[in-house]
Amino acid sequence: MKKFNLVLVLLAFAVLATNAVGYNVYYGQLHSHTNLSDGYGSPEKAYRYARDTAGLDFFSVADHDCYPYENDGLTESEYEDMKDVAESYNEDGVYVTFWGYEWTSDDLSWGGPETLLGKGHITIINSPDLGEADEEATNELNELVDWMSTRDCVAFFNHPGQYDTTFDYFNFDYTDKIVGMELWNRNDDYYGTGTWYHDAMDKGWYIGASGSQDNHDLNWGTLNEWRMAILAPELTRADLYEAMKARRFYSSRDSNLVLSFTCNGEQMGSLIDAGELDVVIEASDGDGEVFSQIDLLKNETVIETWSPNETDPVVTTTAEGDQGDYFYVRVFQGDGWQAISSPIFIIGDPDVTPPTPDPMTWAMKPYPTSESSIAMEASVADDDFHGVLYYFTCVAGGGHDSGWQADTFYEDTGLTPGKHYTYTVTARDTSVDRNMTGTSSAERATTIDNDIVIITKAEYSVNKSELKVEATSSDGGSVILTVVNYGDMTYKASTDTHKYSDKPVADPGQTITVMSSGGGLDTETVKHKQ
Repeated sequence: MKKFNLVLVLLAFAVLATNAVGYNVYYGQLHSHTNLSDGYGSPEKAYRYARDTAGLDFFSVADHDCYPYENDGLTESEYEDMKDVAESYNEDGVYVTFWGYEWTSDDLSWGGPETLLGKGHITIINSPDLGEADEEATNELNELVDWMSTRDCVAFFNHPGQYDTTFDYFNFDYTDKIVGMELWNRNDDYYGTGTWYHDAMDKGWYIGASGSQDNHDLNWGTLNEWRMAILAPELTRADLYEAMKARRFYSSRDSNLVLSFTCNGEQMGSLIDAGELDVVIEASDGDGEVFSQIDLLKNETVIETWSPNETDPVVTTTAEGDQGDYFYVRVFQGDGWQAISSPIFIIGDPDVTPPTPDPMTWAMKPYPTSESSIAMEASVADDDFHGVLYYFTCVAGGGHDSGWQADTFYEDTGLTPGKHYTYTVTARDTSVDRNMTGTSSAERATTIDNDIVIITKAEYSVNKSELKVEATSSDGGSVILTVVNYGDMTYKASTDTHKYSDKPVADPGQTITVMSSGGGLDTETVKHKQ
C-alpha cells in the first residue's frame, strides 16, 4: 500500500492528518425514527442497536414533531425522555449520542391541521425543546430561524424535494444553525446533479454535505453502509458538536471511506479569504477499494478531474477564489459518486448592499380583484450573494401587511367594498445583515363597489405611436378611470365618456386594461392601425 498523509488505522479508527492538523474520522447518522412517531422500536433500543449492531461512532434519534397527525407525533415529555436515553448511552471516547427531532412541515394532503404550510423537513439536533411545524409560532421558516437563534442547536435540510417541498427555494433568512443538507436518504440519492445543494449555496447558505438512513424499521445503521462522516479531534460529544457547527463533515456511501479536502490548509466547511488557493485532496478506503475519479467543483462547475485508479490518491492543484465562490469535492469508486465533501466558502467584506432595484419598484401597481381584495406585484429584485424577500405595507386605509415573503405577488383580502387602500413595497436580502432597499412609491387602489367599467374604444396607431382609449363607468364622472401603465383618463360630461389620448407612447400589445377609482376594471383587445 502506498503511504500518503492520509492514513487509515484499521484496528482503531480513521486518522486524517492534513498540514499538521490532525483529525479523526467518525461515522454515524443523526436522522432516525422510533415508536415515538412513525417508526418501530423504542429510543432505548435504537441507541443500543446503533452502537452494538451497526457499530456507529455517533447516533441520534430525530422523531417527527407532529406526525403521525392522529396522535400529534412527538410530545414534550417524550422528547425529555429521549434526551434522558441519549444521555444514558453517551460515552466519550466510545460512542457519542445526540438527541433531536424532525421539523415536519408537510402540506395538507397528509391530513394534518391547517397550520401546516408544506415547507419541508428539517432535522434539529441538541435543542432543549420543540419548535413544531404545526404551531403558528414556528410553522414559517423565518419563524423557525428566529426560534433556533435563541437555542443551542444545529440543523440539517432533509431529503430536499421529497413530497414536492422546496424550503421556499432557500429564500428565507440565513442562519448558521442550519449547517448541512442530506445528499442521500435511506437508499435514495438526493444529490443527483447537485441542483438542491447548489441552489442553497447560490442563495448564500453555508451548508455542508450530510446524509442519513432515516430509519423507520429496526435497522438503525444497518439499512446500508452509507454514513455521515465527521472530522474531529476526538470522539467526544463536544468535539463532534463543534465539528458540525464548522461543517467539517462529508456525505459518504461507504462505511469506512476517508476524505480530506483543504484550501490553503483549511479543512472542508471553512470560510476563507479570497485569492489564490492551494488545493489538496486526499482519500483512502478501509477495504482497499480503488478511486476511479476525483472531481473538484467551483460553484456548480467541475473545474478539474483526475482519474487516479489508486487506493490512496493524493492530488493537488491551484485555483482562484473570489468572494461568493464555493469549492467542493466528489470522489468516485465505480460508476457513481462515493463521497461528497462539504464546501469551502470564499468570503470577503461584509455584505452591506441591498438588493436592486433600490428603492423598490412595482411590476404591477395595486389593483382591485373583488369587493374585498386588492392585488399587487413587486418588480423582481436581485442580490449578488443571497436570496430576496419582499414586504408589502398598507400605509393607508387599514388593510393588511404581507409580512416578509419570497413571492413578488401579494393579495390583501378581507377589505371593505368601495374603500381606498394605499400600499408600498420594500425588499431585503436574506443575509445575517438583512440589507433593505428603499421603499417604493405609495400607490392607491379601491375595492370594487358595483362600479362597472366598459372599454368602448382601444386603438393604437403604429405610424403615429398614438394610443386612444375610451370607456364608460356606471358611476359616471364621480370616479377616475386610469389606463393601466399609461395614465388617468379625462371625463367628458356631454357624452358621459372617459377618454385618453397620448403620443408617442409604446405599443401596449394585445390588450389594454382600464381601472376605476371606484373599483371596477375592464380589459379589451387593442385594435392596431397603420
